[in-house]
Amino acid sequence: MTEFDQQRPVRWENRRTLRFYEATLQRNLFGELELLLVWGGIGSVRGGHQCHPMNDAAQAAAELAALCMLRERRGYGLRCG
Repeated sequence: MTEFDQQRPVRWENRRTLRFYEATLQRNLFGELELLLVWGGIGSVRGGHQCHPMNDAAQAAAELAALCMLRERRGYGLRCG
């Protein structure tokens, strides 16, 4: 098992606008690493998702760090648990 086989999603929430943003590192059916992004409204069925292929763990860590900074600048707080 690799470090990404049991990766838990990272979730940011904006309580003022009732929006959420979630990022998960996962492996696809071919064993390739990808970053799954999911967003939407809290308590709503509306939202969307994107899947971005990653070359390696270093690129994935850099993408997650950039996402974290962007979400915090836009008023989202990291939700633990």
